[in-house]
Amino acid sequence: MYKFLIHIIFFSLIIISCDPGDGRLVFINSSNDTICFIISPKNKIIGRNPIMFDSIKNQILLKESNIILPNTSLKNYKIGKNSWERFIIQECEGKILRVYFFKKSLLDKNNWEVIKEKQLFDKKVEFTLPKLESSQWIINY
Repeated sequence: MYKFLIHIIFFSLIIISCDPGDGRLVFINSSNDTICFIISPKNKIIGRNPIMFDSIKNQILLKESNIILPNTSLKNYKIGKNSWERFIIQECEGKILRVYFFKKSLLDKNNWEVIKEKQLFDKKVEFTLPKLESSQWIINY
């Protein structure tokens, strides 16, 4: 019984001490296209393909991908209280958050390395912290 109680206390402390998620950043896709996006701290496309694919099951992993279906929205989370502010202030060039949008058709037609090399995208938006706050952390496509 004593070991069981110690385990419950230990796991409770772990859960309580976890950082909250900062889910204020919301993307709204008002178009009739399926779109994807990446958030970049640089003034260029960097990082991984926004579409995560399970090659074993031969399917797109929607929850792990940055995909927004037509006329829907998606909350984007960062771990930690006020983590979006910290990311913009500490990691983004010029303290500007950049979002690159891609129609899924662009990603289907081009290799991700080619997209990064040629900087191919359908739309790019830039937000300072005051601009994000005035838009209530909503980014429209």
